[in-house]
Amino acid sequence: MKKTLFAALFLILSLGLFAQQIESGVFDVNTNTKGYSLDKNSGDRIFTLEVRFNKPFETIPNVTVGLNKMEFDKNTNARVDVQATAVSRDGFVLRIKTWGDSRVLVLGGSWVAHN
Repeated sequence: MKKTLFAALFLILSLGLFAQQIESGVFDVNTNTKGYSLDKNSGDRIFTLEVRFNKPFETIPNVTVGLNKMEFDKNTNARVDVQATAVSRDGFVLRIKTWGDSRVLVLGGSWVAHN
């Protein structure tokens, strides 16, 4: 009986030690998004979007960002750099950058945060 109780207690504690928190979301920005300017002018242009987690993480999570929708002006080169920056337990800043003559009309994707 003691062995069974010890094994159950060990299992419960082990699961707590290896539990992971995972959160995900999507983003979609375009020429109608407030403050969006990646479709105008030339040179370096940056648009940022603040993302807040539903529940703070215990530790600062790893964040991965992926793109699944892109539309560029057909008369310019397609250049875009997307990163999760300023990652904290509470959220992160999605940083979208373009440069040169590129004109980004639409950009969408998803992100996953995990510890």
